[in-house]
Amino acid sequence: MSQLKVGDRVLTLDVATRTTKFDDVIGFSHRLPAGNRKSMYTCMTLENGASMCSTPEHLICIPTLPDAAAASSLECQYVFTRDIRPGFIVLYNNNSLSTLQRVAAVSSDYSDNGLYSPLTSSGTLVVDGVLASCYATIPSHWLMHWLWSPLRVVYNTYNYFGLKGFQQALSDVLAASGEAVWWGTFALTQTVSIG
Repeated sequence: MSQLKVGDRVLTLDVATRTTKFDDVIGFSHRLPAGNRKSMYTCMTLENGASMCSTPEHLICIPTLPDAAAASSLECQYVFTRDIRPGFIVLYNNNSLSTLQRVAAVSSDYSDNGLYSPLTSSGTLVVDGVLASCYATIPSHWLMHWLWSPLRVVYNTYNYFGLKGFQQALSDVLAASGEAVWWGTFALTQTVSIG
């Protein structure tokens, strides 16, 4: 994640069809390089041996039909990583094959490996094989996706007109600022805290 920049393409999944696709990185809600601050991480280990770590407040896709492995269409219920327990089912992708995997174990620890939260056009990405939301802190993926819509509009408008300078300018700002918490995350967090 530390090498990602605006305009790069990352793997995500279409939950309804369980097919993979690539999506543009349109910004970052957090970008803090390794060694700057220790952060709490919650790690889940799946029954297939794969593991994925994120901040406890990050949202993870939990399929709403976990007992229907053959179902052609799924939907996500997004939950905080800290709320995931052994036995939960996650959507896992390995080499373009999407499967439902059971969480075998969950642990938490502090690390200074960096804190990165790329934003994509779809609002999701695959992290170490597990489908995750780009969003954290607020327990609604859809509300956060709506809140970040102005960034998607600006990004897509610049791309439509072939103005690639936006990507470089945004990447330069993010690289120079270290941790970039965009107006959307800050504003919504403050609103929820006040309300």
